[in-house]
Amino acid sequence: MKNTIVLAALAASIVTASGVVQADDTNPVTHPVVAYDKHEVKELSKELNKDATQVTATDQSMKDQKEFLDQRRTEYEKSLKENGSESDITKDALKKYKEAEKQVHKSAHKHHKAVHEMNEDQKDLNHAKHELNEDVNSAR
Repeated sequence: MKNTIVLAALAASIVTASGVVQADDTNPVTHPVVAYDKHEVKELSKELNKDATQVTATDQSMKDQKEFLDQRRTEYEKSLKENGSESDITKDALKKYKEAEKQVHKSAHKHHKAVHEMNEDQKDLNHAKHELNEDVNSAR
């Protein structure tokens, strides 16, 4: 319940802050810093949207890789039961399992890298919005 209230308050503050910035009609000729900051905020927002898409894609890829790893683990365990550990079939299944495990680690690394980049871009966007609000207030 508290999380819902906190999220609602956070969303309202973001909407309010962006509304203040968007509602200002300062002239770019007389206030070039404000115009630049508005442009920067717009570009950072686009970049953040791309990052969010990338995070979603890497998350799905990681889930798919984990499912594939579980399938390979099941195949290996089945082969181990049926053929023993010295069987070529079991050794091949183990090799495939290890390869799938490596792919999961690669996928997880890509996902964590994408999340980190998105968080950094979110910080940059918040900083740019703050600068814009300061410039808008000083331009008045």
